[in-house]
Amino acid sequence: MQARLTESGPQMHAVLRGLHTIVPKRALQLFHWRELETWVCGNSILDLRALRKQTVYSPAKFTARSSVVRNFWRVLESFTEEEKSKYLQFSWARSRLPPVYDAEDKSWRMKVNILESGAKTDRMLPTAETCFFNVNLPSYSSYHLMREKLLMAITHCSSITS
Repeated sequence: MQARLTESGPQMHAVLRGLHTIVPKRALQLFHWRELETWVCGNSILDLRALRKQTVYSPAKFTARSSVVRNFWRVLESFTEEEKSKYLQFSWARSRLPPVYDAEDKSWRMKVNILESGAKTDRMLPTAETCFFNVNLPSYSSYHLMREKLLMAITHCSSITS
């Protein structure tokens, strides 16, 4: 049992030595492990306000006031934390947003491409380009249909580029 508990010791010490080359040991001691995890990995709870601030829409005629965009944010707000995490996994191949160090952070953004395909739009599923954090969202005729289709996509589409 003891061997199993300590088998990764050398690897963990190597990681720690590497970390100490970037962040001094004394500085690391100022942080609780959860605090450090948040700074390095981002928050495990999806901050929709932060995501909204970092979102752009295409084509340019769509804005935060457009009904399809408002429905999109209502859908995300209705999701459980697990579903929000699945949405990020679907759209960006990550389960967390990166840490936001200041309000002007432009190191990442989500692009929502609104697709208009006439009568067949309601039959389409959303897709994502995970390398670019682009979501291709059909302009569904209702909030309920958008929610149903987004849930279907985040639940059943698990490949790297959905």
